[in-house]
Amino acid sequence: MHADLTRKLARPGDAERPSVRIDVWHLECVIRLLEPGVKIRQIERRKPNPWFKHGTIFPAAVEVLRAAGRPMHTREIVHAIIERRGIRPDILSVADLVKSVERSLRFHQGRSIVAVGSRPVHWKLAD
Repeated sequence: MHADLTRKLARPGDAERPSVRIDVWHLECVIRLLEPGVKIRQIERRKPNPWFKHGTIFPAAVEVLRAAGRPMHTREIVHAIIERRGIRPDILSVADLVKSVERSLRFHQGRSIVAVGSRPVHWKLAD
């Protein structure tokens, strides 16, 4: 939450909005009330993915789905992306990448991608 609000402050135009600055201030006050010794600047920020720049995970997933021509589970998509890119990740990095791809697919769900089934969800391109 804190990282999202401070990211908004970093965008041009949003820094002038007093409501964002007030929201950040309120959030920091609540954090200090609940954890008096916490250093606000040391709150963990999201770590960028080392293999994909912002906005490139979804196109990679669409490329895999288009090549496969069938609905695929998120893990299948991730393993295909890893194979195509020649990445040698560790187990934790694969888990993080699965979460990133899943989040991206859910964000685009209903527009260019469709979920098939419920558990496990398989993804296919929208017609």
